[in-house]
Amino acid sequence: MSPHDVSSSSKSKARPLAVVTGGSRGIGAAIAERLALENHDVLLVARSQAGLDAHAHSLRSVYGINVISLAADLATGEGVAAVLGQIAELKLEPDVLVNNAGLAASGRFAVSYRQAVTSQLDVNVRALTVLTHGILPGMLARGRGRILNLAGVTAFQPVPGLAVHAASKAYVLSFTEALSEELRNSGVTATVLCPGITRTDMLSDLGADELPRYMLQAPSEVARDAWEAMQKGEPVRITGFGPQLTAAWAKWQPRSLVRYVSGVVSRFALNY
Repeated sequence: MSPHDVSSSSKSKARPLAVVTGGSRGIGAAIAERLALENHDVLLVARSQAGLDAHAHSLRSVYGINVISLAADLATGEGVAAVLGQIAELKLEPDVLVNNAGLAASGRFAVSYRQAVTSQLDVNVRALTVLTHGILPGMLARGRGRILNLAGVTAFQPVPGLAVHAASKAYVLSFTEALSEELRNSGVTATVLCPGITRTDMLSDLGADELPRYMLQAPSEVARDAWEAMQKGEPVRITGFGPQLTAAWAKWQPRSLVRYVSGVVSRFALNY
């Protein structure tokens, strides 16, 4: 959990600063790149220092911004404290917080490894909540800020085979919507981004990377929607027509039907 290139932070005052967790690959890397394109300096957080360094170098080279990379495991209290500690130590004033880091594990809950269950809750729920709680007061004091929390279309329905992951994303959806109302007229906004199935390494980890390409979104498309939703201060943004249709369908159907259809789809996609 050591910072990299922290000396550049002293040069970053001319640009707004964005904190992006899970920022070295997938959706997080794409959002960090979009923020760099929009002239933001970036504090990247992820577990792998090598992955962080590679993406940080790319962002500096292409966009000429300042990047701080911090390797921290957000499944641990020490990792979350390291992020907040780095912000305090360097006297950083984040204008954007992107809680993108997330874990997912597929399979039947009863036979899941205990560590896989608790790690999902620690990253998807606890780390997101604690980081928001630590950074939000500074935003309110300055009267400006954008918070973006990553959920997913799974937030709108139970997903057998991804029971803990989907439930954790339902928390993110509810938490962010409530926070958005609390922040009304404060100059700070909270947005929950709900993408559909996206072409990332997580998809391969879940064994669902053989889905037809037409069903998948590109991280760059999700990042574009993320930026637009933050700028508009939207409480909820569902990316893509398919996910929008899925969320709308789940909202108006009997819960028993939603559970059944979700189970059928999950057995096909995840083979749990």
